[in-house]
Amino acid sequence: PRGGTEVLPQNCSTGYRSRAGSKPTGEKMRSAKAPCGLSRHVYVRWLVPLWMASALAPFMLFFGFSIVLIEVVDAFHIGLPNVTTGVDDPRAYTPVGGAPLYAFAASFIFQTITFITTASSLFRIGPRRMFSAGLCCITVGMTLSAAAIQVLALWLLYVGWSVIAGVGYGLIFTAVATPAMLWHRAIGNPGLGAGYIGFCSGIWAASLAFVWPALYSSVGLYQSFYILMGMVTAIAFPACFAICTPSEYEEHEDAKSEPTTGESKLPAVEGEPGEEEHAAATAAVEPTPLSMRQVLATPRFWYQWV
Repeated sequence: PRGGTEVLPQNCSTGYRSRAGSKPTGEKMRSAKAPCGLSRHVYVRWLVPLWMASALAPFMLFFGFSIVLIEVVDAFHIGLPNVTTGVDDPRAYTPVGGAPLYAFAASFIFQTITFITTASSLFRIGPRRMFSAGLCCITVGMTLSAAAIQVLALWLLYVGWSVIAGVGYGLIFTAVATPAMLWHRAIGNPGLGAGYIGFCSGIWAASLAFVWPALYSSVGLYQSFYILMGMVTAIAFPACFAICTPSEYEEHEDAKSEPTTGESKLPAVEGEPGEEEHAAATAAVEPTPLSMRQVLATPRFWYQWV
C-alpha cells in the first residue's frame, strides 16, 4: 500500500524477501551474509566447493570399489569339490566373485534407504551432526571390512561394508547434497551444486585407480584398507565443522527486512488484494514441495521410474 510498508512474501527459490514472481537483485545477493563474514557469492564460489570436496572423499571407495574387487575376490577363495573324492580340494580352489561383489554392491541399497529415511530430518538434526555420524559409520565399516579380509570372514564384510558403511554413505550424502544444492540455489545457480557433487565424487573414485595399486603392492590387501580408512577420515574430518545451510544465516537478513520504528502497516486499499488474497496468489505461484512419502505414494512416480 502506498505510504506504508508492504509485507513481502519470501521467495522459496532464493531465501530472500521479494515481490511475488520477481528475482532478487544482484546487489542484494552479493550483500547477503554467509560464514566468515563473506558475501554469499564469494562463499558459494570458493568455499562451498572446498568443503564439498572434503566431505565427498569417502565416496572414493563407494563408487570405485571395482578397482579393488579383483584383489578382494582373490582373497576369498571358494573351494570346489574334487570330482573323484567329492571333498574340497585346496588345489582346486578357484576365485568366485559373486559373494564379495554382492557385499560391495549391497552398500548401495543401504545408502539409498538411509538417504530416503533421513532426508526429512536434516534440519532437525543438523548437517554437521549428520555428517559426523555418517563419517563415524564409514570409519567403523572400513575397519571391519579390513578385518574381514584379514581373517577371511565374508559375513563380517557384509556387516562392515554393506550395512554399516552403507548407512554412513546415506547419512553423508544427505548432509552434503542438500546444503550444497541450497547454497547454489541461493545465488540462482542450483545446477552447479549438482554438478559439483558428481564431479567431486568422480574425481575421488578416479584417484583410487592411482592410489590403490601403489598401496596394494607396498603393504598388502587388508593393510591397504586400513590405510585408506585413515586417509578418508583425515580428508573428510574438516567438513564436520564446515558444512552449513543458508537458513543458519538468514536471521540477519530477515531482521533487516522488518519495518523500523515509526513505520506502520496500513490496511489494504479498496480494490487491491489484501494479505489473504496476496498469500493465496503467492501460494499458487510457488507450490508446496512434496515430501518423499507423498512422492512414493504417487502412481506417476512409479510409472516414470519403471
